[in-house]
Order: sequence, then structure tokens, then C-alpha cells
Amino acid sequence: MRISRKDLAVSEADEKKALLLYGHLPKTRQEAIDRRSDKYFTRRPCVNGHLSPRYTKWGTCIACAMESSARRSDEAKRALEGCGVTNEYA
Repeated sequence: MRISRKDLAVSEADEKKALLLYGHLPKTRQEAIDRRSDKYFTRRPCVNGHLSPRYTKWGTCIACAMESSARRSDEAKRALEGCGVTNEYA
């Protein structure tokens, strides 16, 4: 299933907030590379609808990367619990 840009509409308030927070970042990946910035902000939502900066190295939305990391962490914790391993740091 393909998601259209219309389905990812962002409220005007969210757009203004994002511009205040991230408006100083480069607008394109190439501009970020040229400025040696580790992030850039396209002012457009990612395919998952996040209005968030992206990492210059991979082009990945930061919000998507954080969600993916949290999901992997939860899966690892569940795997350890299933084995009977207790780890206060996991």
C-alpha cells in the first residue's frame, strides 16, 4: 500500500513549531553535506508522517530512527525474559 502526501498532512501549528525548532538546519541533504552538518530539515513529512530532521549520513528521519531503536530494545528485553535471564541494564 502506497501512502500519498495528502495522507501525511501536517497541521499548521505543528509546521510552525517544527520551523522554530529546526529552521536553522540545512534544507537539503547536499546542503548539509556541504556545510558538514550531521542533520538537515526538508520541511516535509517523512513517509511515516513525521515532521522531523533527517540524518545526513543515511537520510533517515530521526523520529523513525528513534522508534526503530526503541522497538529493537523492547524485542531484546522480551527475548532475554523468555530465556529466564535477568539483567537490570537491559
